[in-house]
Amino acid sequence: MAGKILETKMGYVKEVNPTYIVTSNPGCLMQMKAGINKEKQTSTIQAVHIVEIIYEQIKKVSKNLATYEAITH
Repeated sequence: MAGKILETKMGYVKEVNPTYIVTSNPGCLMQMKAGINKEKQTSTIQAVHIVEIIYEQIKKVSKNLATYEAITH
């Protein structure tokens, strides 16, 4: 059953051709990474947990804020 679900999901991925697949479910993340590997799409598509996206954005904002504070003080 999981294989059929992954097949369906990867069909949608092929249609959309995203850069990222974002999920909050660890099981789904593992399944999507397996599908990306199986389809040999690792150079074009990355499956990530939503927390990774949030963390990267916080790092960018923090860096920009530190630069702004350094310039204005």
